[in-house]
Amino acid sequence: MKRRRVRLTHRLPGNSNGFWSDISSGEFVDTRFQMRRGVSQRMLAGVSVLAVALFSVGGWLLYADNETDVDPSFLASKLEKSVFEVYCGDVVGTAFALNFELSEPYETAFASAAHVFEDCRVGDEVTMRGSSGYFVAELLAKTASSRFLENPSAAPDVALLGGRFFAPTLRHAKNIQRGDWAVAMGYPWGQDQYFSLGVVSDLNQTEIFVDTPLNQGNSGGPIVNNKGEVIGIASYTPVQRDIFSEDPDLETGDIYRADGIAALKRLSNLCSLPRQIMPNCPFDG
Repeated sequence: MKRRRVRLTHRLPGNSNGFWSDISSGEFVDTRFQMRRGVSQRMLAGVSVLAVALFSVGGWLLYADNETDVDPSFLASKLEKSVFEVYCGDVVGTAFALNFELSEPYETAFASAAHVFEDCRVGDEVTMRGSSGYFVAELLAKTASSRFLENPSAAPDVALLGGRFFAPTLRHAKNIQRGDWAVAMGYPWGQDQYFSLGVVSDLNQTEIFVDTPLNQGNSGGPIVNNKGEVIGIASYTPVQRDIFSEDPDLETGDIYRADGIAALKRLSNLCSLPRQIMPNCPFDG
């Protein structure tokens, strides 16, 4: 069979890809190389697709890395309409709207700490103050807290309230780890929605320890991660008797604070509330 020679003119020297510079320069080639040329073009296309995929993965990893950062302005705006000051007798604490459905006629569920409601009974109406004014909620359930000061780590120390008004709810965090951001908003010392941040220092099955600055009035407030997801409920500041001290005041029961550390109760502690309040507890951490 006579071989056919053709002159290819669809590619110019200036836009040659290097593999076919002889063709773009106007060389005569045998048509038997057309198959090899097609294979090379397909290989080039495959390499291009692979490069795009690698760049996409690299971009996603860069985005995921940025997800570890914290944006205080974003978190403050996310929390301010969900966090409330709550009053029970002479005790003032914090409560927050939680992504959990209650039966009618309650429109929003609120979580807090049980020791804030030591002087209130289940069924009492309590006053709440938020960024848009005052509201009323009902204390639906609380864990026992009479022995809270003696052994705080053993007490669930959580409470649930129902509000007949709408408030944006916060979601709960999963896969909490040491080193995660721990951001607080509450009403310490009667101040308006103070904002502070720290990190998770340690954790166990029921509690999480953070170095976030917390004070009286923060009790019951949410501690969230950098995404605004709740990791725990502000509960107490750990203290320990100084057994190595020769201070005579030790016999009177004086105790010493663990500077810079606060204890949170995991949301899973809410599952210890009466089952008619929470028949299917959605919190696993």
